[in-house]
Amino acid sequence: MRQYNQQAFELSWRRKTKGYQSELTAGVRRSWVGGTTDTGSPAINQTLYLPSANLRLRFNLSEGQTLLFGYNWNFVELQLQQLQPLIDNEDPLSVQVGNTQLLPEQQHRSYWRWDRYNKTKFTNFYLGGQFIALFNTIVRAQSLDAQLRSVFRLINVGPTYEALVNAGYNGLLQRPKLKLDLSVEGAWEQRPIAVDAATTQQTQWRYNGQVVLSNSTKKIVDLALVVRVQGSIAYYPVELEQPALEYLNHSYGGRFRVTIAKHWNIQTQFSAYAYSRSTFAQTLRVPLWSVELKRGFLKDGALEVSLSGENLLNESLQIRRFQTNGLLTEQRSLLLGRFLMLAARYKF
Repeated sequence: MRQYNQQAFELSWRRKTKGYQSELTAGVRRSWVGGTTDTGSPAINQTLYLPSANLRLRFNLSEGQTLLFGYNWNFVELQLQQLQPLIDNEDPLSVQVGNTQLLPEQQHRSYWRWDRYNKTKFTNFYLGGQFIALFNTIVRAQSLDAQLRSVFRLINVGPTYEALVNAGYNGLLQRPKLKLDLSVEGAWEQRPIAVDAATTQQTQWRYNGQVVLSNSTKKIVDLALVVRVQGSIAYYPVELEQPALEYLNHSYGGRFRVTIAKHWNIQTQFSAYAYSRSTFAQTLRVPLWSVELKRGFLKDGALEVSLSGENLLNESLQIRRFQTNGLLTEQRSLLLGRFLMLAARYKF
C-alpha cells in the first residue's frame, strides 16, 4: 500500500509595464509519503518541508524583439520505492535496495532566451540557454554481498552541473517559396556516477540538430525534406577500462502528399536512419518506406477509407541508441516486416 499527501502554501507578485513583465513566486510544500510493501520491509513514514522559489523577467526590447530571464529553485520529492529497504530480490544474482536515509534532490535552474521575429515576413529567430545545478544527486551504487550477489543501492552523492545552449530559425524563403525550420542544440553535463562501490565523475557532451524544408502552400501538394543529427560523447576517469563512450545517429527523410479533388489523398514517407561513429563496432543503416491512399465519402468526408503499405522495403530491425547516467544503451526490436492494412474511420 502506498500513500502520498501534500499541502502547499505559495505567494506570488506580478508587475506588467510597457517595457517589461516580472513575476516572483515563493512557497513551501509539506510532503508526506508512507506505506508498506509486499517485500515485508518495515513501514515507511516520512514528512518533509520543501521550499521553492521562481523568478521570471521578460523585457520588450523593441517591436518584435524580447529578452527573457528566469530562475527556479525546488526540491524533487522522494518516492516510496526509493525509501523502502528492499525493492526487488526476484533475481538470484542481484538485489535492488532503497535507502531510508535518502535526501531529496535540490535543483537550481537559471535560463534565458532572446527572440526576434518579423510579423510581415513571417520569420523568427531565437537564441537561448540554461544552467542547472543539482545537489544531493541520487545514483545507484553497486557492490557484492557475502553470497556474491550484485547489490544495487540508492545513495546521495555530489552535485550535478549542466549547461545548454540552443538556437533556431523558421521563416519563408522567397526563391523558391519554401518554408525553412532550423534548430541546433549543444549541452555539457558533469555528474557523479557510482562504479564498483566508488563514486567518480562523468563529463558528457550532447549535440543535436534538425533541418526541415517544406513548401509554404499545402492546399494540394505537401512536400517536406527532413535531416536530423543526434550525438553524444561521455568521458570517464582514465583508470576505467573504456574512458570514453560516444554515439552518432543521423537520419534523412522526406514526405510527399497530394490531394486530388478534395476527396482523394495520396501520401508517401521515406526515412533512412544511420548509426555510426559509436562505441559499438558495427555501423547500421535502416531505411523505412510507407505509402497510404485515402478516399473520403459522404458529406464533408465523414467516412474515410484508407489502404496503406508499411515497411515496404521489408526491414527487420529497428534500433534506438541513447546515453544516460553513465550508460550507453542500444535497444533493438524486430519489425513486423512488409504488410498492407485496410482501415475505415467515421467522424460523428
